[in-house]
Amino acid sequence: MGVVIRVAKLLPALTNSQGDAENAEAIVATLGWLGRSAGIVSCDVGSHLSPCDVFVLGHVTESDFAAARDQVALWADALLASVSKGSIILAVGSGIELLVSIGLLNGVVRPHQSRSVTDCVVDAEGNELWGFENSACGYLRSDLERPLGVVLAGIGNGDGTEGVRSEFGQGLVLATHLHGPVLVRNEELMDEIVSRATHVSEVTVNTATGQRARSLARENRAAMIALTKRS
Repeated sequence: MGVVIRVAKLLPALTNSQGDAENAEAIVATLGWLGRSAGIVSCDVGSHLSPCDVFVLGHVTESDFAAARDQVALWADALLASVSKGSIILAVGSGIELLVSIGLLNGVVRPHQSRSVTDCVVDAEGNELWGFENSACGYLRSDLERPLGVVLAGIGNGDGTEGVRSEFGQGLVLATHLHGPVLVRNEELMDEIVSRATHVSEVTVNTATGQRARSLARENRAAMIALTKRS
């Protein structure tokens, strides 16, 4: 099975109101379908942050945001070091603002005129991504950051784009407003993370369970994208 790939759930008790922490379980399941050994490390308030291959940071509600921000600040040096050496971090929703607060993202979080609570469809280089957004803020990227794609339905960053992709040293920062969990609904983002974590150029799932799970996710996404575009 080789080296165990470590996937960290950052503050799962505070960041899972919309299922974002389950992206970590989805990553581990996908790695298992590829024959790779992986395990989850839960990092809660007050815990030590060890180096991991992938970090998952979900959306934090307003009532818990200050506590989450304070803990992420304590982890800042360890997170910056780990990502600069090659780790990947996925942030969802207000997790974007937490990454901005420690310098893993260099753009500006700015409020929408009104909260966006809707399904969102994104054209990501020919692939259509889908997720649910429930966000009061968008994101203005820095010059060195790229969006995940162009919004076809919904609000996203608030400027016609959605999310952000940024190289940080040898590592990768991916951030999005899409809930779902986003990696379950969008295998393209999952495969980008898994390929970086495993150092392979292409992710091919050959197990019957994995193929069936992905087929169902594609069918569900296609149906929801069609419904979202009609509404």
